Amino acid sequence: MTVTFFSIQVSEILGFSYQFQAALIIQTIVYLVSTPLVIKFVRNKFLYILRNISAWMNYYLVFLGLIEFLILCIIYFYLPSMISIWKIITGLLVALTALVNYHLIFIIVKNTKSISLLKNLAYTDNLTGIKNRLALFLDCDEMIVNAIPFTLIYMDLDNFKKVNDTYGHSKGDEYLKNFTEATNATAGRNGTIYRMSGDEFVCLYKGSKIKLFLKNFRENLADFLKMDIPFLGVSIGCARFPRDASTIDELIKKADKKMYQVKKEREK
Repeated sequence: MTVTFFSIQVSEILGFSYQFQAALIIQTIVYLVSTPLVIKFVRNKFLYILRNISAWMNYYLVFLGLIEFLILCIIYFYLPSMISIWKIITGLLVALTALVNYHLIFIIVKNTKSISLLKNLAYTDNLTGIKNRLALFLDCDEMIVNAIPFTLIYMDLDNFKKVNDTYGHSKGDEYLKNFTEATNATAGRNGTIYRMSGDEFVCLYKGSKIKLFLKNFRENLADFLKMDIPFLGVSIGCARFPRDASTIDELIKKADKKMYQVKKEREK
């Protein structure tokens, strides 16, 4: 659109007898010169914007293109007395403004994606892909501040060292991944699974029927486990907010203590 407008104005300035044909020739020359730059811009920036843009930013791009089109139409159709050279300058300034806007949008989109990636890396366990210890503390703090009742379920895999010693660390990693998938499937919508460290996991349960949840959790866990090696079990301890404790540290301590009591009884 900008190139066509530019070509028409240049043909008028040069005073060609056949302005339409002259405009087409000028337009073709401009395309030949500018196409490599346009392709580079589209490949490096515009496609990146389109692939990563948010919905509201997409509306802004449409609005930006519409504004440029309207300005060029006003210059061409409603300001016929304006000298062609000023029309060209004005049109180029409009196009330059749009280009600068696209560049700024590219920077915003790229930075937003980078921040999202860094946030994901900071709050995600790199082995299992679930939320990590930091994410647990943030989520718990948010629910505590908003006085949302929940149960912290602390889980420790039984005899995990034996898995590593017997089958190797690669099988141990697979064991952790399979356990993660199984607990996610078993917990369902009311539970979120976090990996604390090593073979220790936490489930935040937001429902009210904790006893029924734990009963179903233990019974159904084995059904979701799909491993080549035998599952050696998991010890579980719970603490509720706000009944048992009012801070995340206290909840973890109480749940961890109950979990170790269960583990000792299982080892007898």
